[in-house]
This record gives sequence, structure tokens and C-alpha cells, in this order.
Amino acid sequence: MKHTIKRFAKVIRFLIAGGSAAVVNFSVFYLTNVDGHYILASIYAFFAAFLVSFLLQKYWTFKEHTHSMVKTQILMYLAVAGMNIFIGTMLLYVLVEYFGIHNHLVAQIMSQSLIACMSYFVYKHVIFRPRNA
Repeated sequence: MKHTIKRFAKVIRFLIAGGSAAVVNFSVFYLTNVDGHYILASIYAFFAAFLVSFLLQKYWTFKEHTHSMVKTQILMYLAVAGMNIFIGTMLLYVLVEYFGIHNHLVAQIMSQSLIACMSYFVYKHVIFRPRNA
């Protein structure tokens, strides 16, 4: 059991970091959604969750502590987030309209699971890959 946990520790940290960012997203949305300003609350929530996700993934999940690449990494991370929204939405549409998965929640879970897998590999091998000192 210890060997299995150690082997998948990075994936477990990745999932916990993503879950933490989701909690931040919903919390900030809830706390800032005052007087019907849900669009503004959604923007605040996205950026708060984005920052939490980036910091946790960089420093905790992938243990990438260099500071010289932070600006480049955050821009690449933002680009991946944008692509994730686009690909996730298109995949959701395809699953519902062409594969007949009419339970939208199931289709969303499938879509987001694939996005999470793809993101993990992009983060690990591109954005937060180990760099020579």
C-alpha cells in the first residue's frame, strides 16, 4: 500500500490541488455574488481559483521551485486553462449530441476527467518540467 501511494503521490497531489482550486472557486463565487452580480463574482472566482491552482501545482504537486520561469509558466498555465475551457466545452457537446450521453452531469464528468488527464501531462512535461540549474 505504501509503495502504491508513493508511486502515485504526484497524481494524488494533483487531484487534491485541483479540488482545492474548485473549493476556492465556489467559495469566492458564493462570497462575492452579492446583489445579483454573478458575472463579476464568476470572474473573481476564476482568478482566485486560477492563482490557487497555479501555486499549488507549481510548488506542491510538481515541486518546481525556480523563480526565473514564473512569468512564462503562468502565461502557459493561463493558455492551458483557456484551451481546457474550449476543449472541455466541445467535448461535452460531442458527448451529448453525437454519443447520446443525455445525462449532462455524466458527460461533464467524462469531459473534465479527460481534460484533467491531458492537463496533468502538459503541466508535468511542459510547464513544470525539471529544468537544469
